[in-house]
Amino acid sequence: MKGIHMSFANRTGLVIMLVLAGWMITSAAAEVQPHEVNQITKEDIADKKTKRNRETSQTTQAKSGRILFKAGIEATYDSNVFYFSRDEMDDFDTGGNTNGKFTNVDSIDDVILSPRFELAYKDLFRGHTLKSGIVVTPHLYTNNQVKDYEDYEFYVRQYLNKDEFLEFDYARTPEYRAGNFYDRDDARYKKATYSENRFTLAYNRPFGEDTSAMAQYFYVTDDYNNNFDEYDMDSQALRLTMRKAFTEDFTGRIFWEYANENAQGDMGDTARIESDPSRQIWTVNLRGTYDVTSNLQMYLQYGIWFSDYTTSNSVSDDPYHAERDDISQSIDCHINYDLTKDAEIFLAYRYTIKDADPATDDLSILDAAILGYERHQGSFGVKYSF
Repeated sequence: MKGIHMSFANRTGLVIMLVLAGWMITSAAAEVQPHEVNQITKEDIADKKTKRNRETSQTTQAKSGRILFKAGIEATYDSNVFYFSRDEMDDFDTGGNTNGKFTNVDSIDDVILSPRFELAYKDLFRGHTLKSGIVVTPHLYTNNQVKDYEDYEFYVRQYLNKDEFLEFDYARTPEYRAGNFYDRDDARYKKATYSENRFTLAYNRPFGEDTSAMAQYFYVTDDYNNNFDEYDMDSQALRLTMRKAFTEDFTGRIFWEYANENAQGDMGDTARIESDPSRQIWTVNLRGTYDVTSNLQMYLQYGIWFSDYTTSNSVSDDPYHAERDDISQSIDCHINYDLTKDAEIFLAYRYTIKDADPATDDLSILDAAILGYERHQGSFGVKYSF
């Protein structure tokens, strides 16, 4: 399904009405989390002991199943929705580079409205909690409506013991506008979109009251439009998360991840060697979560990931990927506040910087220098449950 294209004011009003109607008509518990398309990692931010509603396998729960409806809404300011470098931003501001790069680009920054709706079923299976659900999350852009997209998700989580569980998750993004990519066949920029399927298997196990570990396997497929079939991708990743509660109020986490992205695209009939964006990625994230009060929680996270492009193409054949290495870093700050037992608001900020190191900066080979980008994202959201 493509994004709904109407005026932003009308779309915003419609979304707010749907969210309020969901809250008024049925039981709801908001669970909004930021999501970035084409990002393998999936994070669970729940560290707060007093409010994380820990699922257990205790048979004292009601033996009949329950249907739950959850709803929430988040507004995000993004300073760089197309991942432009500083030079590209300058070109946009001055009206330069009219080779199709900025077609349908109405602004560099934007505000994105993301409501989230979840229908879930919870019951006991063999004496342990079983929960499954479907989630729908549209993302509506204020200025760049061509980037509107939807996420659909289905999950099943089976508990084996207290805080020990297995989970399967399938998510799909039917169409996402990545931007305008340079097509070397026609020497101009063209629209690049793709559909994405994401499969996740996870196993979480506690080790005592204060320590736990989670192992996750990810499989992701990206299918690009006909302009860029060579970018079609199969990706696999392994992730290990270790969690340790050092005190009643402070919890630390460390994430390790390895991903292998392998281009699977059809190179077409061209005699020229096409681009090969295959790469390996190594990621480390560190997070500390602190319960300031019983109602106020915050966490700070630092992440760094290294991308090593693995194509065997020569620099002259594939200057955008051959012998290229990237380093990306991010800092996240997240604050949650419980307004009541059932209502919660949050503020979040993320700063991301990417440094790209191509093998050449010769502009006779590259259409534009690959200089990486900077990105600021600030979010505000509401979580509510009945």
